[in-house]
Amino acid sequence: MAGKFALKSGFHTDQAALREGTCNLLENCAGVRGGETVLIVRENSAFGYFDDAAPDAVADEARKIGAHVELIEVQHIDAPEEFPGPVLASMAYADHVIFFARLGDQIRFSEMKTRGSRVMCYAPDADFLGSPYGCLPHQLMCSLKAAIETKFVPGSEWQITCKGGTDLRGTFSTDIVRGYKEVTLSRFPMTTFRPVSCSSASGKVALANWLIGTGSRNYKPYTQALDDLAFAIVENGRIQRFEGPDEVVAKISAHYDYVANLFDIEALVVHSWHAGLHPQAYYPGAATDNLERWAGVAFANPRYLHFHTCGDYAPGEICWSCIDPTIDINGETLWQDGHCNLFDEPEVRGLFAGHPGFENSWRMRTDIGL
Repeated sequence: MAGKFALKSGFHTDQAALREGTCNLLENCAGVRGGETVLIVRENSAFGYFDDAAPDAVADEARKIGAHVELIEVQHIDAPEEFPGPVLASMAYADHVIFFARLGDQIRFSEMKTRGSRVMCYAPDADFLGSPYGCLPHQLMCSLKAAIETKFVPGSEWQITCKGGTDLRGTFSTDIVRGYKEVTLSRFPMTTFRPVSCSSASGKVALANWLIGTGSRNYKPYTQALDDLAFAIVENGRIQRFEGPDEVVAKISAHYDYVANLFDIEALVVHSWHAGLHPQAYYPGAATDNLERWAGVAFANPRYLHFHTCGDYAPGEICWSCIDPTIDINGETLWQDGHCNLFDEPEVRGLFAGHPGFENSWRMRTDIGL
């Protein structure tokens, strides 16, 4: 979607909060120090996804701490294979690379050699960067991710349900220990835990509202509206069939055929899933105003669980959105109707208590544009 978008939440007018977010990104996440070189790759704001104010604020703060800054503006590309040569050349000598561009997200599972840190920023404008979403200490979010992943014990059984009728069950494989296709750059803010394999998954998943791309490739139509509820019937990580109203099933099947043929991939693979873990993730507008932008931010909230499908690789090409999921592991309910129950555990609240000013940030926001 091209065209300018409005910054609505007002955080960008609070310079102190914006500076806190930029320092959190630069120092706590990327580890930038004086004398180092920072490459900031920013997407042209005319595409309606990232603004100019956030990368400009990060560049200004990087210079204040004595770093050398290079800014490169890029277009939105269709596939990782189109990654711009000038960006690759600059990445070769930069100590740190920070993406305010979707092309950074497109290479999140790709191996690319760089001198130092690579960070994909999921705060697409100054509002997000200066909000509690951008300011919650990065170390805290990494500790929260680690705390959740301790629950993922190989051989343990998991179950995902939702009020729409989803009921999918599987078993954690040993891949979770080896870092099952963990992304190859740092995420800021830390948005979710590592993907969980669906190779053993069987059951059904409710498909409501829409299908949407995964951020891997840019294709049209990137989203597919669904007029009614349908179900994907899954057995051992493969879609056996779609069930529901004939016209909805036909629309889903046609979309899968189109995307699979476009990229010559396996259509019926359900590759993996994960849920958001950032309690302060939010979205200020309506999801349907710009579904691609919404999905790039709202997926960080625990109310949103998504599946990677269509393609035997992470993240696949078609995403299933599961809103307000319940997640059980070996009978323990980690998520209940979109609420992450780990936030209620004393040990997890203790993580927040260790960061003055953020003691109550475990209290989840629920405003994600729905």
